[in-house]
Amino acid sequence: MKRERFLGVGVVLLVIMFLFSFSFETTAAPKGKQQYYEIKVYRVNKSTQSERVDNYLRNSFIPALHKAGIADVGVFKPIESDTAYGKLIYV
Repeated sequence: MKRERFLGVGVVLLVIMFLFSFSFETTAAPKGKQQYYEIKVYRVNKSTQSERVDNYLRNSFIPALHKAGIADVGVFKPIESDTAYGKLIYV
């Protein structure tokens, strides 16, 4: 019973993903200009780790992306009122 339900849910999810892929193709970037998105999440335990990741992103990673022709890069951290404050860095 559980296996049949799992398979049914899997088929429904595949159909939904298939339908969404068509809806996104109509709103995609013009032909010849593709866009790629990558989300990196850095988990840090101490403020020293956070400083190291900040230095790496500022001095190495982001300049390397800019040199490779990737102009739009964002770095985000949770605000102080968030429970993830000081624990996560999103790139």
